[in-house]
Amino acid sequence: MTTGILPANQILERLKSGGTAVGTMVGTFAQSSMPVLLANAGFDFFLLDNEHGMFDYETMETLCRVAVSHGITPIVRPADHTYTWTAKVLDTGAQGLLMPRVYTVEQVRSIISMAKYPPAGIRGSALSRAYVGYKNANAMEVMAEANEQSMLCIQIETKESYAVRDEIAALPEVDCLFVGPNDFSISLGHPGNMDHPDVSSAIENVLDTCRRFNKVAGIQMNTPESACRWARAGFTMLSAGSDIGLLQNAGQALTGQVRDAWN
Repeated sequence: MTTGILPANQILERLKSGGTAVGTMVGTFAQSSMPVLLANAGFDFFLLDNEHGMFDYETMETLCRVAVSHGITPIVRPADHTYTWTAKVLDTGAQGLLMPRVYTVEQVRSIISMAKYPPAGIRGSALSRAYVGYKNANAMEVMAEANEQSMLCIQIETKESYAVRDEIAALPEVDCLFVGPNDFSISLGHPGNMDHPDVSSAIENVLDTCRRFNKVAGIQMNTPESACRWARAGFTMLSAGSDIGLLQNAGQALTGQVRDAWN
C-alpha cells in the first residue's frame, strides 16, 4: 500500500527484490550535513548507531529528516529494546530499525509488537510527526503504510541468536538478518578475529538462512576488502566503515601523500 503520505523507503523494496545497497555506520558526527555528504558520496543508507553513539531524539529526527529529503535511507540502531526506544525512534523518521543484543525469538516477537501498528503490534499512533513529514493524514492509512515501509533488521551477533536464526527468519515481519561480526566473533570465542574459520562458517550459515527464508542478508564490515569479500559471498546489504573511519582513512591517505611529496 502506497499513499504518498510516508516518504518512500528507497532501499527496502530493492533489497527484498534481490537488489543491493551499500551504507556506512554513523556513530559520532551529528551535523545535519552528514546525511547530505553520505548521499553525495553514493551511499544508499546509513546506520545511525545509538547503541554506542550519543545521539538524542531531536538530533535523530534532524538527521533522519535530512536523509530522507536527500534520498538516503536512515536506519537507527536503538540503545535498547524498550517500547520508548523502539516506537519513538520510528517517530523521529527512521525508515528502519537495526536491533542489537538479541538472544531469543521471544525478544524478536516483542520488538515486532512495539515496532508495528495494530493489528500487527501495539505501536501508538502519533500523526503530523517527522515520519510523515509533519503532515496530517488518515490514521488507518498511515498505520498500514508505516507497517509496510519500516524495515526491521535483527542483528545476529550472539551465539544465542545464531542458534535460533531460522526461527527468527521465519517471522514474516523480519526483513533482514544483519551480522555484527565483531561481537559475533567475541560470542563465538574468537574476539576480533572475523577471519577465524568458526566465525566465517557461522556468517556463511546466516547467509544460507537468509536465502532459504527469502530475507535480506546484511553485514557491517570495517574495511573495503572485508566488505567486498562478503558482497561476493552473497550479502546484499553491506555497511562498510564508519563516519570516524571515513574521515581518518581519507585524512591519513592525504597527509601521507603530501608528506611523501616532500621526501
